[in-house]
Order: sequence, then C-alpha cells, then structure tokens
Amino acid sequence: LMKKAPGAKTQVQVTALYKEAIDRFNQAIILRPATSRYFHVRGNCWRNLSEYKRALFDYTMAIQIDDNKPEYYGFRGICFRYMGKLEDSINDFMRAIHLDPGN
Repeated sequence: LMKKAPGAKTQVQVTALYKEAIDRFNQAIILRPATSRYFHVRGNCWRNLSEYKRALFDYTMAIQIDDNKPEYYGFRGICFRYMGKLEDSINDFMRAIHLDPGN
C-alpha cells in the first residue's frame, strides 16, 4: 500500500479546486469579457476535468479575442484530438506552429 505524500491532494480535492477556479474565472469574465487569458485558463481547467466541449468553447473564445497566441491553438488542438476530430486538431497544431515556428 502506497502512502500519500504529505500535502498531496486527492482527486476529489483537485476537482474541487478546478471547479473553484472555474467559478472565479466566470466572475472575472463577467467583469472583463475581452480578456482572452481568462477564457484560456478557464479552458485549461475544463480540459483538466476532461470536459472537452467546454474547454473547446473557451479556447475558441480566447482565439476570437486574440488569434495570435499559439498556445490557444495548441490546447484547442488537444481538445479536438480527444474528441476524435483529427483534421481540426491537425489544423490547430499547424496554426500554432505557424505562429511560433521555433517552439
């Protein structure tokens, strides 16, 4: 039986933290809806909870606000991949590479 590391969180605790972060980003988006980073980070929370449709929505909103961030396309491409939308995934990965060829 493995012991849990001191301070380590259970999956239930991690899920609760992501949901709390989502609630806070919901409030931030109400106050500043044109801030692409808020949608991006909330999308990351949804993605980490395996809520790919919700993450996809947020990444798409982030891209609509600022379409020059390769990470937005990269993370949306990951969601498309998990959803089985390979062509869309490849297109987003190619766009991310185009925006940041050195990465």
